[in-house]
Amino acid sequence: MSGLSRNNWGDIRKKGKIKYIWKRGILTYGFPVGILIVFFQMSMDMGFTNIFNLGNIIGGLVAGLLNGFMIGVLYGLIMWAYYEWKWRKGN
Repeated sequence: MSGLSRNNWGDIRKKGKIKYIWKRGILTYGFPVGILIVFFQMSMDMGFTNIFNLGNIIGGLVAGLLNGFMIGVLYGLIMWAYYEWKWRKGN
């Protein structure tokens, strides 16, 4: 298995799919990517200096977290399926 060793995936697998998606998908990947995408898009639409008022920051953060949640769930599901496939292929 590339990326994770068989023993590590076995330990992660025992903890469950939901915990994996929450920890590795949403928190580690989804939220950071979602926030970066939203703030990048806001800087392209409004200009970089205009995004630094409180309303735009809060709105961007909320939109980033919502987008990040969806991105993270999708990423977590895809990665779980990939590592499960690699795990079963090796057994």
